[in-house]
Amino acid sequence: METTQEILDSIESQPGVIGTILMLTGSGVTIKTSLKDHEAAKYSSIVSDFIKRSMKTISSISPDDKIQCLRIRSFKNEILIFPDKVFTLVAIQDAMVA
Repeated sequence: METTQEILDSIESQPGVIGTILMLTGSGVTIKTSLKDHEAAKYSSIVSDFIKRSMKTISSISPDDKIQCLRIRSFKNEILIFPDKVFTLVAIQDAMVA
């Protein structure tokens, strides 16, 4: 079985990937990141709030359902969010390469 670092390294080696963040789902605290600290803090805060709002929306539509992946794409970047009960994985990639 691969370690967390091996999984993050594998993701980061893909073309266009700018960086990854492993964070606590509830608080948004960054556990591991390949980004600069201030960038990781910015993304973690925004993503944490987005997950909470998304989970609330999904549970109001379908109480038995849960989010597996959120994908946000702009002209510049694409943010892939994989929330779980304890940890959330975030990958940021260049939208032009993705």
